[in-house]
Amino acid sequence: MNTTQLDTCPTRTPWGEAQNTTKIADGIFFVSTASHGGFWLSRQRLNEMPKALRQGKFTKRAHWFEEDCEYVRVAIAFPQWFPSIKEEQAKKTLKESNWKAYEEYYGEEIPEGESYTKDRDYYHA
Repeated sequence: MNTTQLDTCPTRTPWGEAQNTTKIADGIFFVSTASHGGFWLSRQRLNEMPKALRQGKFTKRAHWFEEDCEYVRVAIAFPQWFPSIKEEQAKKTLKESNWKAYEEYYGEEIPEGESYTKDRDYYHA
């Protein structure tokens, strides 16, 4: 892996300029701004993630996972670096925040009434 990319991450984030950056592991950083934050993954780490947990194609935006819901994609993909995040809670958050990623990754269909966002999406469709 490219050592430079594994040891540094961009200071410009989707939420503004980074105020603090914490290296979680090689190629995985937590970044906070004045208003929000989340995780940034290097291209190498994105390649290691299961496709179902990635965010779109390899654009600049695909490297970022916001801290409220999308962080679970990183925690599920790399549980060894997130021991305080319980698997059941991560699954529940993914089910609610991105039901399509949940169904693809776990290979199970979420029944009606078990995911507000899925029910909402079906209602609006």
